[in-house]
Amino acid sequence: MSATVLYLHGFLSGPGSRKACVLGELCRKRGVRYVAPDLNMSPKEAAALIWSEYEKAREFGTVAVAGASLGGFYAAWLAGRTGIRAALLNPAVAPWEIVKLYNGDYPSFLGDKVVHVSPEYAGELRGLDAAPFADPSRVLMLLSTADEVLDWQCAARRFPDVKTIIIEGGDHRITGFEKYAAEVSDFLLQPQ
Repeated sequence: MSATVLYLHGFLSGPGSRKACVLGELCRKRGVRYVAPDLNMSPKEAAALIWSEYEKAREFGTVAVAGASLGGFYAAWLAGRTGIRAALLNPAVAPWEIVKLYNGDYPSFLGDKVVHVSPEYAGELRGLDAAPFADPSRVLMLLSTADEVLDWQCAARRFPDVKTIIIEGGDHRITGFEKYAAEVSDFLLQPQ
């Protein structure tokens, strides 16, 4: 039996994002199974895929999840349902409010996909709001104070009891994530 880290990317991002690559490489060097599904789909479809990947990963041993932005929202949902360790990286906490501004087709930031956003997404996201964490000590959150996309204080208020690293002046992408990746992976890989 071994460990799996499940990485969930943000809105219009992808498994090839910088944070995903850095964390994936670190996991591979440590001999840890790493899974990063493409979540550029409806929230309902993304939740089904995430749950499926979680179920498959459980067959290999322990599972932990890391997610950035919208992926952080999904990671909180999964951790709230299962109690697994989670790292929330500048997580969205009320994405149903933001997604209302995005109806139509949008190219992914990596340029490899077009995402169709429909009005139904808001309701689907609201239905995935995280349950309270049974053990907040199993959740780590990184928040950047100069996040240009999300108000970091909203996440701090939403999850006040989790271990939080405040990155003064850090941006939404967490530029320089390499400085934090080892701490994130160490946290995720602690004994369950």
